[in-house]
Amino acid sequence: KSVFQKNQPFSKPLIYALFNDLKQPQKELQDDSIYNFAERRFGKEIADYAIAPMICGICAGDAKEISVKFLMKTLFEWEQNHGGVVKGLMKSFFKSKTEDDLDLSDLAKKSQEEKWNVYTIKGGLEKFPVTLHNYLKENNVNMNLNSRVEEIQFVDSSTVTLKNTN
Repeated sequence: KSVFQKNQPFSKPLIYALFNDLKQPQKELQDDSIYNFAERRFGKEIADYAIAPMICGICAGDAKEISVKFLMKTLFEWEQNHGGVVKGLMKSFFKSKTEDDLDLSDLAKKSQEEKWNVYTIKGGLEKFPVTLHNYLKENNVNMNLNSRVEEIQFVDSSTVTLKNTN
């Protein structure tokens, strides 16, 4: 499907999110939550159905509490400096950049210096917990899903017991 067609769970084609960003007035802020930023620039549905779950999955955190300036600095700067994400993106396409012009975050610089590797899993990241679950099940590991853990005991180097409420 394309961005010009309606895709579930969205009520309108995704292209409307880009139009929403273009029509929003520039709002000068020191910082904002990722959720508020996404809702302001792209609409509530994008914030609710795309950004919030993505941030929860990537950061294991709440998009309403995580700083957009910290995690999505470039997008926030495009809004602040150019009046929107789409405008900032378009201007960045047409601006010639030399290596000296690139302003990397401290984390990006560290990743380059330490030559960090990026890994992916064939079939997507969801494949890892599914495969792990199947492996544990095949090896008769007792799993209590959706249970609150109250205590973890390390019995020895290969045994762990959990005290839970179920």
